This record gives sequence, C-alpha cells and structure tokens, in this order.
Amino acid sequence: MPPEKLLVFKVSDGWAPLCGFLGVALPNEPFPNLNDRESVKKIIRDIIKGSYIMLGLSVAAVLAAIAALWWWLG
Repeated sequence: MPPEKLLVFKVSDGWAPLCGFLGVALPNEPFPNLNDRESVKKIIRDIIKGSYIMLGLSVAAVLAAIAALWWWLG
C-alpha cells in the first residue's frame, strides 16, 4: 500500500492529522476523550453500584423464597 494511503494515527494527536488525511474540515468541538481518569472512575463506580443493587435484589429474592417455603410448609 502506498504511504500516502496509510494513516498511522494516535488518538492523542486529536482531530488535525485525521481530518487532514480524510480531507475534511476540523470540527468545532474538542476531540472526544472518554479515557480520562474521571470518566473511568465514574464507570467503575456505576459498575460497583449496579453490583450492589443486583446483590441486594438476589438476597431479597432468596429471603422471599425462604419465607414462602416456610409459610407453605408451616
């Protein structure tokens, strides 16, 4: 492949090399950066919060099943 048809792109370079290679204008918005520290920390917090919710629902379901069995057998 000819070198002019190959773009070696680093995300940290932003819009300029990508838009220049594609022959399009630079956007008026900043290059998206979803791997910053705060975004990753928020994703981890949301996963942990979801895990605790699922654990709580599972424990509630087990307790409800035990209570139902106790009532039915008792």
